[in-house]
Amino acid sequence: VPAPPQAPQESMKDVQSMPAALCGLVLPQRPLPPNHSRRKAVLVGINYPDTHAPLKGAVNDAWNLRSLLHYTLQYQEDQMRVLVDQDAKSREMPTRNSILDALDWLVSGAQAGDSLLFAFAGYGAQHARSKHTDQCESYLVPCDYGDDLPPGFFNDHLVMDSDRDAALGGEAAQKARLYGETMCPPGAEGRQYRLISLLEILDRLQRLPPTVKVT
Repeated sequence: VPAPPQAPQESMKDVQSMPAALCGLVLPQRPLPPNHSRRKAVLVGINYPDTHAPLKGAVNDAWNLRSLLHYTLQYQEDQMRVLVDQDAKSREMPTRNSILDALDWLVSGAQAGDSLLFAFAGYGAQHARSKHTDQCESYLVPCDYGDDLPPGFFNDHLVMDSDRDAALGGEAAQKARLYGETMCPPGAEGRQYRLISLLEILDRLQRLPPTVKVT
């Protein structure tokens, strides 16, 4: 059985700096498309370390996708922006403002035939538009989602949610959680999460020429 092809040593050296990158990713599989210089990508990976609900693989997902784009699909460095919250090499933290800024960069100057990619690995959320409707709005959760809330908010809130659920029971507890009709710890009144509404993203995409490909 013939041995599998070996990737060039320089490429392999670069790949080793990427978490869980596969050797095969450094071998280009097909020629560059005609519009290869008109491609852009924004990749976001958020593990939410040191929070009450951390993730483990979101940052790796973003770096692995970056490896695929760069080594196999041959995206250049200036065609990608990577925002992760758990890597010293990241130049940008995936805060609400930085993600929206990256999305503005993604769509700026877009022309017919361009190819744009936005990938988000992290938490999503839904929240009722009001206490009097079942209609929900969807959000992405950036790394600074709780920066406007008082210290200890989540630990106190989890205890209160548990006590509330035990007191209300099944359906009532579910409705209270959906509509946000829960007790808040002192000092939380009037403060909100920092979230990114999917409508904000859709608003940016609707400005693009109709023949721009968006993934």
